[in-house]
Amino acid sequence: MKKPARNAAIFAVVFSFSIALVGAAAARMVMSAPGVVEHVTEDAAGITQEESPGAAEIIETPEGAVSDAVEMDGGEEKPFPAPEPAAVSGVAGLTAQQWVLEDIKGAGVVSGLNQHIAIAADGKVAGHSGCNRFGGQAELKAGQETAGEIMLGALFSTRMACADDVRNQQEAAYLAALGEVTAWRTDGRKLYLIDASGAEILRFHAGK
Repeated sequence: MKKPARNAAIFAVVFSFSIALVGAAAARMVMSAPGVVEHVTEDAAGITQEESPGAAEIIETPEGAVSDAVEMDGGEEKPFPAPEPAAVSGVAGLTAQQWVLEDIKGAGVVSGLNQHIAIAADGKVAGHSGCNRFGGQAELKAGQETAGEIMLGALFSTRMACADDVRNQQEAAYLAALGEVTAWRTDGRKLYLIDASGAEILRFHAGK
């Protein structure tokens, strides 16, 4: 008469063990929603695995490329820096120094504004427009040491007001002309920035 009771006890132990195995397997099969990093629980100690986001989860911000993937347990963005632009060859005549503005479309410049520009071999741009600093990223093509193609694109700038309208107008003219540039050439210690028609719209001399 004791045999059925023993069988029942064995069945209960086996059933409990099976339930525990199913629960452990379920804990390892956590599905990730779009934009959420997969979070897989391995054991009671809290060891986890997290996958890096795919290309579709990388977004561009003013601070650089950032992932929009969010950890399920942390709720914190994971940054993925954008790759640095590569240096371009054949542009030493352009990138060797800072250039000081001396003419805008044949109209000269107001003295004392310290308008200048510097362009690195990787296309990074920095300068002063008279009342504000500006910067950005130019698209450079391999040149012939003293000439080449360049697209300055959109530039960012600080927003300080100039002291008078004359300075405001010259600053605006300088920045507008930079947006028209498609090529460059150097002649001794002079730099000429050229528009799509071939006109030399900005002239600079080498800084100290």
